[in-house]
Amino acid sequence: MYDQEIKRVKCELQKLDEEGIFENRKIGLFGFSDNSKQIIHLLRERGKNPSFVLDNDTKKQNSLCAGVEVLAVQMLESLQEECVILIYSKFWQEMEKQILSISANNIYVYVMYKRNISFNEVYEEAENGEKLYYQLTKEFGCNKLFLCPYTGTGDIYLIGTFWEAYVKKNNLKEYIFIVITSACEKVTRLFEIKNVVALKRKDDSERLIQYYMMNRETVDLKLLNDSWAKDHANVIEWFRGFKGLNFRIMFSKFVFDFPSDSWGKHAKTNLFCQEVKSIFQKQNLEEGKTVVISPYSNTLSELPDVFWIKIAKALKHKGYIVCTNCGNEKESEIKGTIRVSFPLHYAPQFVQKAGFFLGVRSGFCDIVSGTSARKVILYNRDERFYNSSAYEYFSLNETYICEETYELELDLKKLEEGFKDVLQLLVNEKI
Repeated sequence: MYDQEIKRVKCELQKLDEEGIFENRKIGLFGFSDNSKQIIHLLRERGKNPSFVLDNDTKKQNSLCAGVEVLAVQMLESLQEECVILIYSKFWQEMEKQILSISANNIYVYVMYKRNISFNEVYEEAENGEKLYYQLTKEFGCNKLFLCPYTGTGDIYLIGTFWEAYVKKNNLKEYIFIVITSACEKVTRLFEIKNVVALKRKDDSERLIQYYMMNRETVDLKLLNDSWAKDHANVIEWFRGFKGLNFRIMFSKFVFDFPSDSWGKHAKTNLFCQEVKSIFQKQNLEEGKTVVISPYSNTLSELPDVFWIKIAKALKHKGYIVCTNCGNEKESEIKGTIRVSFPLHYAPQFVQKAGFFLGVRSGFCDIVSGTSARKVILYNRDERFYNSSAYEYFSLNETYICEETYELELDLKKLEEGFKDVLQLLVNEKI
């Protein structure tokens, strides 16, 4: 969901809340997705905490979606309490029908997805995209546009590693490089990318794409992604994970037209960053003895707080300083750790100076992948990503050439066993 759609959904949630729909009822969502994560955050802003997320995919069940447990839809059969199920998916009709076929009168279903989009709305979106296109081309005096339509900072970093070679291969002199968030713009600063524009509204990227789709022969725009749902003619995404087509290969082959065995080049790191030095002094962090914990992920499932609290306590007992990387105000530090927040283009320097990094697989892992700090990256063993496991697709060691990087798949049902393995890998000693 982008800006306008988030506002619409936020208004719908407010209306349901004011009408008392959530009163004395459990709240559930159907479908593990980024959209569900956004709705969970919107509910929490209203003081409402969802009890569960439903999903038919057995690989997603028993994992966490924004900290909420993912369960099988069949659990509704034994649910005694009254419950509200929120659905935000283009497959809402099938999902609603499934719930109504197995649930009793104590289940209330609300479809948050915008069900019908008229041709006039599509045409208006393209017209607004045209205005933005000519505004940008006039400002920079260039008609060549590259658009990164996602909020994923890891995607931006991966693109950056290939960018120098791509520019050289295609003899690019002038271009406009478009991203949709300030966080993504900060990642581009790690590389030599010219004319970077961070759109003021995320929806503007959808408008540009709609204009491009209706004028493919005349609009010189390239989407820097292996596939994008808005572009209905591109179905490459369904090959993700198929026969070893991982994160790096999908981008090198289908975005940049490089051979499958191509590897990118890490961003250069300024090890003498005064801003990072100031943060270390202010927070009383110790160089080479600080563990940066990164427990949040937008794409993959997260781990329960109790796991992180136990990890932090054990590390502190051994004399390490532990801090939590918080990318925004919605993310809070793990209990017993120090909250740290800094611009993403300082992240490699910060982790390098800290000496240790522990996190669930996320875009932040990509950004710090080029450091020589000791890094341990965690995955949910049961989590799938299209045609492969999350680990097989996103493995950091299969995406970049990394120093001191260790990856571990955890069984969420046996976190106690995983706890010991994590600490052994991170500090190379038994705790």
